Amino acid sequence: MTDIVFCNVPMVHTVSPFSAPAILKSVVQQNNFKAKTIDFNLEFNTTLSDQNLQGFWQFGSTDTDTLVRAKKCVKKWAKQIFEHSPKWVGVSVFTYTCKIATEMLCREIKKQNSSIKIVLGGNGMGTGGINGSFDWSESLRKQNIIDAHIRSEAEESIIQLLKGNLSYNGINHNANHNQIKNLDQYNFPDYTDYDLENYRNRLPITGSRGCVRQCTFCDVHTHWKKFVYRSGENIFNEMKEQSQIHQIYEFNFTDSLINGSMKAYRDMIENLASHNVKADRPISWLGQFIARPSSQMTEEDWRLTKLAGAKYLSIGVETGSDKVRYDIKKKFTNKDLDFCVEMAYKYKVNIGFQMLLGYPTEYEKDFQDTMDMFTRYQKYKDIIEPHLGTTVAILPQTPLYEFAKSNHFKLGKTENDWWWHANPNLTLKERFRRRILLGKHVKDLGYELTGDKQEIQTILYIWTQYQKNLQVDQSKIHHSSSQEVHTQYYS
Repeated sequence: MTDIVFCNVPMVHTVSPFSAPAILKSVVQQNNFKAKTIDFNLEFNTTLSDQNLQGFWQFGSTDTDTLVRAKKCVKKWAKQIFEHSPKWVGVSVFTYTCKIATEMLCREIKKQNSSIKIVLGGNGMGTGGINGSFDWSESLRKQNIIDAHIRSEAEESIIQLLKGNLSYNGINHNANHNQIKNLDQYNFPDYTDYDLENYRNRLPITGSRGCVRQCTFCDVHTHWKKFVYRSGENIFNEMKEQSQIHQIYEFNFTDSLINGSMKAYRDMIENLASHNVKADRPISWLGQFIARPSSQMTEEDWRLTKLAGAKYLSIGVETGSDKVRYDIKKKFTNKDLDFCVEMAYKYKVNIGFQMLLGYPTEYEKDFQDTMDMFTRYQKYKDIIEPHLGTTVAILPQTPLYEFAKSNHFKLGKTENDWWWHANPNLTLKERFRRRILLGKHVKDLGYELTGDKQEIQTILYIWTQYQKNLQVDQSKIHHSSSQEVHTQYYS
């Protein structure tokens, strides 16, 4: 008999395996319980030809044939779970696109064996961000479709649940959770149940939780009250051990920021650099990164970063305007960014620019600063990958949302639909105009603009829905093809 089977379900496109089941399996075993992990999402990343079934998992469908095939999948999953005779089943609800498969699986398990208990976890249970409502999972619990749901990190909660203590903080309707302070205390994630050959030779790794910044558009710091990080040596030891076990040498950090603690970061890159110099198969990695000034992250740090195997650093640049970036509370300047880009170029480390266009305090001059920034960095275009996104969304549970409410923003039906009397020209139409104009400018400069086609399609969809809400003439939006950015504009 198995104490708990952890599983994930469709539909998430991912190039690396889910870490939550592997982390929790290791924790459970560390506490002398028996656990198993099953990756039900994998088949939809290896067999992507069934568009109807993919669409069903994400959005639902009234198509009878697709529903029949979905039910067959769920019965097959339940059978696989029952083979391990579990007391509990834990389903990782990674995002909202996992809800349909999760609910169907839970209903099937209870239908066939009501004595098996089910617990859900993951941000996909909620709405409105990491601190949002958990009405969906609580509703399933009240209907006896599941027995529990865990909010936030589950290393401590899952052990208490297996011991029968369902009143522990973070379990069920209890919105509080006891944040873990010592992340070095746990064994490394156990991926031995995963079919890793069907992923792109990359494993996830988490070095910290929370963030040292308090960016106004983000809700992470309101959830993780304290920035907690593992020691650099502990992170290195996991990378070395996992690479030896699985013969996989590339890692993707899930952290909000991998260099949030420079002490831990230096310890990690020093260990990795020393290892890589001697290794037959060097370790490489990707992660999200702060653009720090030279006084905080020196050229020597950059040299070691390269030797340590840094393959790609994703930087939340957001804007080319120091003023707007200050308003966002990013806490670095264009001068700091100049140093960061120069070092990345010198040591041949690829970097991504994550942009946030149309912030409420962005005026025409600020937008021009962003245009000018990409012009200024044109000589570095071979290492810079711009990600322009769509435009600023004001999400619940964020400081920006609270700012909008207290400053009498006009908030529409969606997070993109907002207007502020203090910057009246920054309408939704103007924000979209700036996004499309910047996209054309960046392409003309020779940058490779990743994801632009999909983002433009999203913009067109948002605009269409906005027009429908206002009952405005659709002829006001002009586009000949979502593949041709330069032909799209608003009148």
